[in-house]
Amino acid sequence: MTSKNESVLIDGKVYEIPMPVACELLRLNIAIRAALATAKEQLDAQEVLDAMDSCEWKVIRYFTDEASRELSWQVERMSPPFCDKERNRHWTGSTAIEALRKGKEAIRND
Repeated sequence: MTSKNESVLIDGKVYEIPMPVACELLRLNIAIRAALATAKEQLDAQEVLDAMDSCEWKVIRYFTDEASRELSWQVERMSPPFCDKERNRHWTGSTAIEALRKGKEAIRND
């Protein structure tokens, strides 16, 4: 008895492979994507912790209602340059990394 084949697109080419192999490829693809997402989250968290440890940034978490979620994290610059060219010293975001990256970008663009 032969197993059913499945068409799989890999690097722009279509391959006919047995269904069990296609299922295993899909499972591995999902596992790799999950691992990459976890690794990215860990790197983002480490970037925030490093910023706090350097004493250059203060990170503040506000517990807000759902309507204000995009402003639930705030960073404040604690070392020179203290503010951007528009004299902003605080940046907000829906996550700590978003707020921190906004602040870093604003400081870098001066």
